[in-house]
Amino acid sequence: MEPFTVKETKSALNKFTIHYTIAGRDNFDADSFTDRSRPLVIKLLENNREIKFKMVLHCIMEKTNIITGGVESHQKAFQSGIEINLVGTNTDEIYSEMFKTILERLATFQRSGSNWIFSSVVSLDIHTVKYKHMKISSYIPLPIALKVKEQLTSKILTSSVLNGLLPER
Repeated sequence: MEPFTVKETKSALNKFTIHYTIAGRDNFDADSFTDRSRPLVIKLLENNREIKFKMVLHCIMEKTNIITGGVESHQKAFQSGIEINLVGTNTDEIYSEMFKTILERLATFQRSGSNWIFSSVVSLDIHTVKYKHMKISSYIPLPIALKVKEQLTSKILTSSVLNGLLPER
């Protein structure tokens, strides 16, 4: 069997955003695929810090038509939330949490009366975007016009609260 590999499939904006894919295999359920792809994704994340990323598991879902007996199959995507991968990030922990979310969404979809059942994994996509967290040197002072407006709003709010708490006698 050919080993799992991570391939860079798309990039844009001079590699500001990169899309990686791990192709699925027949005879792998979502849990088995998760276990087999874990070391590849963790290595990818450890080699790519200072990014925001999300994972999308593409699956083939099947449903039997009760009337005709025919089997319908469609591709469905289940995605994680967006996470930030910085130098100190525990990539193993993030991977576990993200895949937990994906598998919960898959289970919820199957339980929600859709009658769809999991058939196979098509691919796992990892979408990345470069991320620079704000540093002190990137601070931009508030323009004077907005500072004055903010101070006026603060004074009006304080005055309104005090008038409400201490009505005239």
